[in-house]
Amino acid sequence: MQDRPNAAELAAAIAHFLREEIMPSLQDDRLLFRTRVALNALGMLEREARTGTAALEFEAATLQAHLHCTRPPGDLADAVASLNQQLAAQLRAGTEPPGTLALLQDLIRRKVLIASPRALEKRQASRGLNPDPRA
Repeated sequence: MQDRPNAAELAAAIAHFLREEIMPSLQDDRLLFRTRVALNALGMLEREARTGTAALEFEAATLQAHLHCTRPPGDLADAVASLNQQLAAQLRAGTEPPGTLALLQDLIRRKVLIASPRALEKRQASRGLNPDPRA
């Protein structure tokens, strides 16, 4: 385990610096836009770092159960990519297991919670749904 500050804390500190000290002084619209993009990317990194490998472990376990297979060899990210490729091949062939749409919706929702949680919250709220996949 890495000593503090950890990756999530570093990303949060950099984002705070950019938001509180750099953005207020920017006059150039292009630099302001690029700083906002950097802040969004840092937010994604922070959320991903906070979840650690839990999100990938969940995706791997969920896909394994859905596809009724064992985890492919290799590191976790490669295994998840391989499982997704297997599911994609079944979708192309029209032989996907029952419940695939619900599975994909859940996995996508979990990814959007890392990539853009506010966008998901707004969309879910407009539809009267809870954006938290654990609920």
